[in-house]
Amino acid sequence: ILMLIPHTSIAKKMKKKSNVPYATKAEFISKLQKPGTHYIVFAGDWCPHCKVLIERLRRANLIDRVIILDTSKGFAFTIATNIKIPGIPSVVTAHTSRGADGQLNVVFSKDWKFGTDNCMYFLMAELNAPKVDSRIRSLRELGL
Repeated sequence: ILMLIPHTSIAKKMKKKSNVPYATKAEFISKLQKPGTHYIVFAGDWCPHCKVLIERLRRANLIDRVIILDTSKGFAFTIATNIKIPGIPSVVTAHTSRGADGQLNVVFSKDWKFGTDNCMYFLMAELNAPKVDSRIRSLRELGL
């Protein structure tokens, strides 16, 4: 948890405006309204490893396919502590669906990724993987 709290002397040095597309609370809630799988990156401007991850996401053209939350914001910090991420940068998936009553259901995975490389490998594998045809196939169709 201590890794989520910016050290005051570091935070003071990082006062300049961020060019990272951090989601606000309203944007986060809005994005979760769409049923499906969402990839949430927990980061902070004061974290050099987070900056590297975000730059890698930009270069891989994945930045618009993730939701980036700034853990120095109250709502993001609360989510991070409630799902018990170990520090930043971290990635977790959220699966959203609508119940029969129309209620939005959000289920966070218990499997988070922590660290620049782990997060990047996971996101590249998840977001760049071709869609799998899940229909049942015969052995002949599989070429066996």
